[in-house]
Amino acid sequence: LKYTKMNIHGVECVEWVDRAEDWIAEPVLWTPSWVHLGTLIAMHETDLLLVLGSQFGEIMARTPQVHSLVSGYAANFMAWMNSVDRDSLSDVSQGEMVSSQLSMFIPECDEDFCV
Repeated sequence: LKYTKMNIHGVECVEWVDRAEDWIAEPVLWTPSWVHLGTLIAMHETDLLLVLGSQFGEIMARTPQVHSLVSGYAANFMAWMNSVDRDSLSDVSQGEMVSSQLSMFIPECDEDFCV
């Protein structure tokens, strides 16, 4: 998959989604107002999994422990997104580059409940 976006200087930037750990459009899960920044094109036949943000939130809210964990992650993710300069934002999370960062957004949990 080829992802293309324009940076703030009007220069086209290309990212390749080529690994199982890459995520596409994760911000859609955490904010209803996300606007895609670029275009994603399949260069060959591929399989994608579509998760609807609104339904995802409704389903996560059905279980208090899950809702607590996911809400904590979402708050940390959005705080990080808001701290990143506009030109560094992307619809693609390159797993090899951000997986350790994203894992830090998961709140601490005990056996019975996530705080």
